Amino acid sequence: MKITKFTTTTLLASAMLGLSVAGSVQADLFATSVITLDELLFNKSDGSTLDFDTDFVDGTVTFTSSADMDGVLTGTGGYSFAEPNGGDIDFPASCLSTTGDCPVIAENTIPPLILSGPQGTDFVTSDQYQADAPIANLANEVDFPDGSVDFGLGADVVQVAYANLSTTTAEGSANVNNGFEANWEFSLVGADVISIEAGIVTYLEAFASAGEVFPGKASAGTEFVITITDVGGADGGGVIFDSSTLAAFDLLNETTSANANDFPFDIQTCGNLFDIAGAGTGCGNALSVAFSIDTPLLSAENLYQLSIRSNANVDIARVMVPEPSILALLGLGFLGMFLSRRRA
Repeated sequence: MKITKFTTTTLLASAMLGLSVAGSVQADLFATSVITLDELLFNKSDGSTLDFDTDFVDGTVTFTSSADMDGVLTGTGGYSFAEPNGGDIDFPASCLSTTGDCPVIAENTIPPLILSGPQGTDFVTSDQYQADAPIANLANEVDFPDGSVDFGLGADVVQVAYANLSTTTAEGSANVNNGFEANWEFSLVGADVISIEAGIVTYLEAFASAGEVFPGKASAGTEFVITITDVGGADGGGVIFDSSTLAAFDLLNETTSANANDFPFDIQTCGNLFDIAGAGTGCGNALSVAFSIDTPLLSAENLYQLSIRSNANVDIARVMVPEPSILALLGLGFLGMFLSRRRA
């Protein structure tokens, strides 16, 4: 009989604990990261586009690019793509969901679909695309590692990443990393300044809804950096230009996050993009601008490497931590066990 009392007390406390965990309020956690380039061009100081046939020393122009895209969602595994040395790169728009209900993002789209706020299901999704060339007459002139030769003028790059944990998930994580790097090696026939220009769309958002019992965090970031390295040594060697040192490019190297911990209100952040740009459009609106930056004067017939590195990433994590009420129930259960033992 005493054993029965002990078992009944323990089972009651355990059942109450289970009900408390199952009935706990959980938050939506959501993150968006978008960065796209439209019609990227390399121009000369006189405004004309650099021409493969006339502006470069014969045989010096080479191009390599690499990219990776992976997404992971607790309970579903993940997807992963990598291109270590290619010309055109086109990873398929990919999605994982615990319910099979994935948002539809159109492939290779500029401007891309902007998702904002909680999405009501658990998923990760992303897309990456890079094609065409920023140099005139490049088509059918250079053999790319993947065999691509037919490039148009003006390069495009698409990188989007989204993740969401809905109220159906007690604990878990969701993250997407979407990276890209392109490198051009070249020697100019004559000394000149290169002007790099493109249209760019960027957007960051992190969201955590009210009443998060289990501490959770959503974060999103973008990175976009252009560097020029003096390979030949005519200008002193090493990196002679780095766009990340320019104040205007702070807009393209941002991180925003939202931390939830039983807050009575929703938290939604969009980084510093809109405040800095003075757009005042708030969450749900992408920042779309045209940029043009000039390199230092590059010496004639010297070997340089121009690199563009870009990344869009989102990360969501929730770790289950007992509420005070749950801890109180645990204490009640242990007290019942203790009293039962004393009676025994």
